[in-house]
Amino acid sequence: MENRVQLRWETFAFEALDVIEWALAGPLLPSIAFNDHTSMTMRGYDVPIQDRAFELSPDFSVAALDDDRMKKRTVAKARRAGLGEDDYIALLGDVWSRRSAVPDMIAKVAEMGRAVGAPMLSHDDTRDETRAYFRALGADVAEFPMVLEATEAARAGGDPIIFGAPNAARGGSHIGSLSAGDMVEAGLCDALASDYFYPAMLAAIAKLDEERRADRHALWSLISTGPARAMKLNDRGEIAIGKRADLVLVDWPEASVPAVQGTWVAGRCAYRGVPFASSSPA
Repeated sequence: MENRVQLRWETFAFEALDVIEWALAGPLLPSIAFNDHTSMTMRGYDVPIQDRAFELSPDFSVAALDDDRMKKRTVAKARRAGLGEDDYIALLGDVWSRRSAVPDMIAKVAEMGRAVGAPMLSHDDTRDETRAYFRALGADVAEFPMVLEATEAARAGGDPIIFGAPNAARGGSHIGSLSAGDMVEAGLCDALASDYFYPAMLAAIAKLDEERRADRHALWSLISTGPARAMKLNDRGEIAIGKRADLVLVDWPEASVPAVQGTWVAGRCAYRGVPFASSSPA
């Protein structure tokens, strides 16, 4: 098997730079995704997630921490963190105080990625300004753009566009962002990511095929050629002479759901859904 890591870096997590440096020096080059859920949490109370300005813009509307609405916004996050509501908000304030240093830290991480040729992505973009900012740093992949403006900016810039397979399998975004199926049909999606739920990838292709969003060959490229190109893995992603023999055997009966019967990594069998036929004499 060959499992590569995505360094899903929160841009306010300065403590993670040592880990990023260590991972980038490893034998299997990871990708770096620039995430900013801190600013997303700190956006103005009257601003929907999809309508927020570029996070580093002076126009970004900031919520007050001492407003009761912040407790409502963060209660689930505090519970997951094992903190009381007040303690969580105090910690959020401490982290938010780093904001002025975030652009330099983003530039530093991007420089680290560029130095080793790591694929880099921006996450949850809502503005063409956001996409342009990260493209200029070498993060030329748009991961889960939330609105059409950011998606079209990525396409205009020649950037690979990734949406979530669970979004496509479900039939839409669970937070009201763009529908992956609509973006596939519009030619604005180059790859689907598992988004933590690996079975969603095959389920998404089956759903999109049933909905006739694109022809089956184009749909399959969303989980093969598209991801390989986005992650700069040019030695795989298609069945062709000179490429790695990374293969998936799929049983897809007419009017039924597909099922993986076997996988091969670099030509070696990694999984069999059914036992090999016996070659012993009867």
